[in-house]
Amino acid sequence: MAVYSILISCTTKIFHLLDNYFGLYAPFLFFSLSCFVSTFLVLYFVPETKGKTLEQIQQSLKKSET
Repeated sequence: MAVYSILISCTTKIFHLLDNYFGLYAPFLFFSLSCFVSTFLVLYFVPETKGKTLEQIQQSLKKSET
């Protein structure tokens, strides 16, 4: 949640700067790129939980912490 809050604060600051200096296409490209990168981060770091019980998910998360 803290990372989300920090990123939202940066987003509001960056949008106006990019719009003023480069035009409206720059914020669009910046945020498109950030969504693209976020997609790959989620695919790489978030484990698949389809078809698993809550206990199995908790066990796999405990194993990955150690």
